[in-house]
Amino acid sequence: MIFDGRRFQRQRADILRHKLSNLQLTASRTLSLASFYFTGDEASKTYTHLKEKMAQELGIRFVKFGMDIQSNEDINRLVDLIKLESTKVDGVLVQKPSSVITILGHHKDEVFYRLAAAVPVEKDVDVVSPTSIGRLVMINNPLKFLWPATVRAIFWILTVALEVYKPKADDPFKLMDETRVLESKRVGVVGSRGMVGSLVSLALTSFGAKVMGGDKGVDIKSLVSEAEIVISSTGVPELIKTDWVRSNQMIIDVGFGHKDGKLRGDFQPSAYEKARFAAGVPGGVGPLTVISLMENLVIGT
Repeated sequence: MIFDGRRFQRQRADILRHKLSNLQLTASRTLSLASFYFTGDEASKTYTHLKEKMAQELGIRFVKFGMDIQSNEDINRLVDLIKLESTKVDGVLVQKPSSVITILGHHKDEVFYRLAAAVPVEKDVDVVSPTSIGRLVMINNPLKFLWPATVRAIFWILTVALEVYKPKADDPFKLMDETRVLESKRVGVVGSRGMVGSLVSLALTSFGAKVMGGDKGVDIKSLVSEAEIVISSTGVPELIKTDWVRSNQMIIDVGFGHKDGKLRGDFQPSAYEKARFAAGVPGGVGPLTVISLMENLVIGT
């Protein structure tokens, strides 16, 4: 089975739209979301457009701010702007740049986390600020706080893959806790040292899964062959070969890059057809990440 993320997104959007309509009727409230993105990063602009489109469909007010950093003063100005805008909206998103860029001689992540740190925890709908991430790591309770939208999307997909999804369920983490369906499952996480990989590993471990982490220096082929579920988020196109995948496995592809001018995930495309269940690229995790962000906004309000 190849998971249809766009169809699932529409299902979740219908449920969320109903909740937002009730909020408007009972509290006369229209939720608002501010998005900050790097204008020099094409992927950031694309993701911002997709989120803006979804917000508009749901009736969420969406305001966006393009960031073009040319000096340290620009960074300081943006930190102040993020803090100011946080007082005006229900949620704030700082879009992490995907391309390999440097900003004033610094790696992109250094500048990104400095900006993300300006977002108050209670407005951090994508859970990117160091404080928000620190709470998840230190307390390690998947039911207590919001999780990043991509991690939430992965867990929605797992509810379908493991056949426990309930259309009216509010939270995939609570659903996993109720069923304990992940206990003792062998899950291989390729790219486990990255932001997504490390946090999804933490969440999986919280529910009793046996997580096998794979990154540079690890025999990825052996890790894949031993796992019941494989989740990969390296961004290395076609890193995982089809002949490494077994027909009874479940695979979730989170990474993406370009190869021969085409968008590719971490798995070779033919692996999706071979696996028992596959969420591929494009059309798998991506659409659910967008709707999961909006769900976080509602849950956090």
